[in-house]
Amino acid sequence: MHRDIKALILQVSQGGCAFFAGKGLPNDNQQASIIGLIDGAHHILAVATSYNVSAVLHNDHCAKKLVP
Repeated sequence: MHRDIKALILQVSQGGCAFFAGKGLPNDNQQASIIGLIDGAHHILAVATSYNVSAVLHNDHCAKKLVP
């Protein structure tokens, strides 16, 4: 079945972004989460562009303890 998708929303989390960066980076100051989010956003943009769809990143997984 082929669907004509025009846009999509992807939900990301602090832990998911750290996972995307890899286990080799420390995350005590959220550095792995930040790098993973930036890298993931570039990847999602490239793939969405290839499929000619709009993509929105959404993060509602912001635990109060993680907010500076």
